[in-house]
Amino acid sequence: MRRASVELLMALIVLGAAGLVAAEELVLDGFEYADEAAAREAWRPDEDSPEILLEPHAEGKALKMFGNFSENDRRVVYDRAVNLDLSRWSRFSIEIRMPNPTAFSQFTIYFRSTGGWYGRGFSVSGSRWETINLSRAEFRVENEPAGWHDITGVRLSGWAGAPVDAFCMVDNLKAYKDAIVLLTDPQADSRAGEGRAARRYATTVATMLRQYGVHTGAMGEAELLAGELPDNPLIILAYNPHITPEACQHLVAYVEGGGKLIVFYSLPGALGEALGIKYKAHVQREYDGQFATIKLDTEAAKGLPEQAAQNSWNIAAVEPVGRGAEVIGQWYDSEAKDTGYPALVMSDTGAFMSHVLRSDDPMAKGQMLLALVGHFAPQVWEVAGKTAMSMPGQVGHIPGDTALEWLDEQYAKDTGPDEGRKLLAEVKDLMPRIADAVEAGDYVKAMELATSRDRKLQQAYMLTQTPRPGEFRACWEHSGAGAYAEGWDKSMQVLAECGFNAVVPNSFWGGSALYESELLPVSPVVAEKGDQIQAAVDAGKKYGIEVHPWKVNFNTGRGTPQSFIDKMRAEGRLQVSLTGEEGDWLCPSHPANQELEIASMVEVATKYDVDGVHFDYIRYPSSAYCYCDGCRERFEKATGISVENWPQDLRTPEIEEKWLEWRAEQITHIVRETSRRIHAVRPECKVSAAVFGSYPGCYRSVGQDWVRWAKEGYVDFLCPMDYTNSDYSFAGKVVRQLGQVDGTVPVYPGIGASSSSSTLSPDRVAGQIAITRNLGTGGFIIFNYTTGLGNDILPQLARGITSEKTYVPHHGPRFDFEMSGWKPDLREYVAGERHKTLRAIEVKPGEEVKCVISRLPDASGIEFASFRGDIVLEAVDGLVVANLGEITARQARVEVSFTAPDGGLYRIAIRGEADMTGIGKRPFSTRSIPLICGRMDPNFGMLVGAE
Repeated sequence: MRRASVELLMALIVLGAAGLVAAEELVLDGFEYADEAAAREAWRPDEDSPEILLEPHAEGKALKMFGNFSENDRRVVYDRAVNLDLSRWSRFSIEIRMPNPTAFSQFTIYFRSTGGWYGRGFSVSGSRWETINLSRAEFRVENEPAGWHDITGVRLSGWAGAPVDAFCMVDNLKAYKDAIVLLTDPQADSRAGEGRAARRYATTVATMLRQYGVHTGAMGEAELLAGELPDNPLIILAYNPHITPEACQHLVAYVEGGGKLIVFYSLPGALGEALGIKYKAHVQREYDGQFATIKLDTEAAKGLPEQAAQNSWNIAAVEPVGRGAEVIGQWYDSEAKDTGYPALVMSDTGAFMSHVLRSDDPMAKGQMLLALVGHFAPQVWEVAGKTAMSMPGQVGHIPGDTALEWLDEQYAKDTGPDEGRKLLAEVKDLMPRIADAVEAGDYVKAMELATSRDRKLQQAYMLTQTPRPGEFRACWEHSGAGAYAEGWDKSMQVLAECGFNAVVPNSFWGGSALYESELLPVSPVVAEKGDQIQAAVDAGKKYGIEVHPWKVNFNTGRGTPQSFIDKMRAEGRLQVSLTGEEGDWLCPSHPANQELEIASMVEVATKYDVDGVHFDYIRYPSSAYCYCDGCRERFEKATGISVENWPQDLRTPEIEEKWLEWRAEQITHIVRETSRRIHAVRPECKVSAAVFGSYPGCYRSVGQDWVRWAKEGYVDFLCPMDYTNSDYSFAGKVVRQLGQVDGTVPVYPGIGASSSSSTLSPDRVAGQIAITRNLGTGGFIIFNYTTGLGNDILPQLARGITSEKTYVPHHGPRFDFEMSGWKPDLREYVAGERHKTLRAIEVKPGEEVKCVISRLPDASGIEFASFRGDIVLEAVDGLVVANLGEITARQARVEVSFTAPDGGLYRIAIRGEADMTGIGKRPFSTRSIPLICGRMDPNFGMLVGAE
């Protein structure tokens, strides 16, 4: 660490291994304060956060921030006032260490500008010091900041994860001017529409390149147009639908001066001429899977993969016309047929891809992007080649630097298949070859070998994972018409073959339905393909897959006819923002809207033989909604409060809590009444919800009070959307959620295999499934079921962690498990001690444990004619360690006892069959909270701060 004064410093550095070009560095804070008093004068806590400390780090000091998350369920905040012009600085970095990373679900760096904020959140990869790099293109906007030229403050914020007290340390907050930059779209600061999409796709490009050690900065059009032309060797336009003519002219001049461009999807005529590429037409796909794969000419540029999956819904049709342009990638459909449309065109001055760069198939897509960048900026190959010598950051749930050792141990137990041992031998053979290629300067070869190494490591990991009986294994399916062009039969067949037992299809929205609805406008898809709920139900029964249709509540997005929106507007049923702008969501407090949401959910539950109905978007869009005249009238009538200055006075201490309570009640009323009506006629039909992962933050921001829904019995299970690439963040969220719900309903965490905030390889999906098991859930749900997930990820899971079919566990009676241990010094049984972090009980190996199992009242309307279950002690993977007895419908209470096994994590489980009156017999399982006997698996213990 460089010692630095508290003043801002600027220095010229060379990017070491990169050898790319010189980059300027601005030290925003080196944290070299004279003492803690000086540090506290600079960094002020807010929102009741503890004071900071200074700690030694390397040759200097670091800032120590405390997360008091045992009592603080939101975040800690530290602010420093500055006066900076960062408009020419394109990337930021910070060094950070979290000894207990699970305590922090996320960390955010904010820059305050007059009128608002720029912020970018991230999660760490371990408990050691690491450097986080963030392109300016990735920062989102809150409110209306004046601009990067007007930075008046820096904020560091740690967000609550697991409910434990912890700390983190930060050092060397820096800004850079990079050689390769992303040109941000003029509307990228917008929080909605194409502006939000522009920021998302810029983030995808930055993230993919960063994994190879290649950092990208960002510039806005204001910086592009100011002063001389950029001297950057390469500018990337990830998605710029609002690019101005002036910016296009500058980019043309930049190209004529020798600069290179890589452009995605949006191609104005002037840029097309500069690239030697002619735009012909916008092409909407004619059938699902039309633009499924890009097949590449591997001779056109070093490092190109043979193909990359990309499930695109439309493209820009183009043709090469000059400047040495040629098609190097072609669109193929899901049946491997050439569509005749170019996907990738490269010329002497740059390259163009005819759609945005999506995050699916991240390994191949990353190779493709790196090959394009390397073609125009060859120096990046040295960066990528030397980065390739390091092991991948993670394999499954195991840190990459210990993955090979861990896999060796697993296969030494003689339990893994011979295929895995062969893969490990091949990995060990590849490692010296990678080093030799780097030493010889053949960086592309090193990259190819490293890609092979990483794939083999992932496959070897997958083969070590084993299935568990009695587990909810589901996917959200976003299209509502099945993941495959063949429809629901093929989609259900793939799920069944891969060991899954449930699907949650997106079947209806606030103003459209993919079924024959009598309440909502029916989508044209129904006339074309038939009733999609009925098709899903029929195929689900054929293959043994439960169907839980999912509604996007209030949102009038996909497929809603304009006539419906116009009708809602005329009736005053649309939401209004804090600033008085009318949106396109239905107002949740309007009685007619509430009835429409409730009745449409009941319609699906009673019209079709579905296994459940699923709420999504069961909330407000943000804290900026809804402030319509109807909300004012209904709030004032319900509370007796007259709001003189609407809506500003709602933020005053005298009114705010009442407002938040009333606002959340509008959402809760819909969930409660939907559940009541459905269970009155179909008690076996499950009511569930996809919810935000951070509570009570979502209660305050979007009115989503899901802990209350669970504890008051309004939902039968919950699916928190815990999408993240960080296992620490994932584990921290799940730990907190399980503690908040405290066993009242099952929690099935949502894993983001491909989401706007996460992209996971098959081994990483399996790793997060393993985490859910170790933390004590009864299953999981994956987003999002597409052909990519069905072809590339689910079959890999089926090689190990879902390799055997199993049943959905939540169709049986409910039980309470009260555990206690024998304390010789007291000569009696006493209640087991709760673990400091997990919702678990700690016992010592060899200790006698007693468990009293009591039957709990059944859910409303549920009645079991009979049931019988075996009581067993099982390991995390479901392996039975001991048979403890049985329980039947004639027994309200059973006592069992056992000797605690050697170190590990175990659960008492009841596995059996229940006969529900009017429904018939179904298998079920229910489990106690985990028992940690001595030392749990250190790889999971590390994730939750238990080791």
